[in-house]
Amino acid sequence: MPAGAASSQTGPREMEEEEVYVAVVKQVKEGKANLAWVLQNTSKYCKIVLLHVHQPAQRIPTALGWFLANQLEDQEVAAYRRLERENMHGNLDEYVNMCSQVKVHKAEKLVIEMDDIAEGLTESIISHGITKLVMGAAASKNYSSYFFLWIYLIPLPYMDIS
Repeated sequence: MPAGAASSQTGPREMEEEEVYVAVVKQVKEGKANLAWVLQNTSKYCKIVLLHVHQPAQRIPTALGWFLANQLEDQEVAAYRRLERENMHGNLDEYVNMCSQVKVHKAEKLVIEMDDIAEGLTESIISHGITKLVMGAAASKNYSSYFFLWIYLIPLPYMDIS
């Protein structure tokens, strides 16, 4: 190759890895269309990060009925929350499998636990420096069409306004 000529054999691993975060819901049946849209509209060399804000249950089922978490023993709440997390990770694994089926270069899960979903998304955006986030929502429970929101987040320089 002549001196100064650029190689045309730059592979996907040599390029900067593009990350697209996808906000997913716990129930795969409800979130499948969102991820399918992302998989159809991004490169297979793109890193897909499945972002889920897990809301721990405030009411816990027991043999005597449903109780608020603060009304039960710590070990009962911990056992139920552990079961909740196992189920949630199992569901997120189904999303990862969807990525594998279309041979996505890399897919991973990112879970944040918070009572408020909007606050969890905001915290994730800030703490992980998210610049591309896809969120989807059904137009209505009566319709099967979906709206998808592709958000490009531009990091702004820190400004002290005091």
